[in-house]
Amino acid sequence: LFNKYPTIELDEKLIKSIKSKKAKIIFFYITEGYFGEEQTNYEWLENLSTKYNFDKKCIRRLIRGIYTQYKKWKLLK
Repeated sequence: LFNKYPTIELDEKLIKSIKSKKAKIIFFYITEGYFGEEQTNYEWLENLSTKYNFDKKCIRRLIRGIYTQYKKWKLLK
């Protein structure tokens, strides 16, 4: 996803629901190490948030791996 597409297009109804705090975007990763190995993964999410002017809490990641949690903490430190 992050390497293939610079960003994604969202439906206007979804955008309105997210901005009114009735919905969130959740990326769910069940395998260790796929998300978070590259800083560009976090930048991609940041770009999506900026594109639609979403609050940072509107986009969530559910990640199984401990490594990616550590990497996020280290990058955002």
